[in-house]
Amino acid sequence: MNTIQFLGMLATLGGFIIALTNNINKFSNTITRLDTTVNNLEKMVQELKEDNHKSHARLFNKTEEQEERLIDHENRINNLENK
Repeated sequence: MNTIQFLGMLATLGGFIIALTNNINKFSNTITRLDTTVNNLEKMVQELKEDNHKSHARLFNKTEEQEERLIDHENRINNLENK
């Protein structure tokens, strides 16, 4: 193997290492962005769960209130019919 072949192999190996390093950096950046996105999604889902819980509690309270009013209304109708 002469000097020119050796330098050619070094250049090829250097190009391979540079290409591999670039791909690793791109992969690392992609993983970082995905991690950030997943963290944001987890936060959003947690907020939605909290909001849903509050909404369901309000709906349940409103249903209870309407049920009490309906029972009261039925009682008044029964009182009027029994007179």
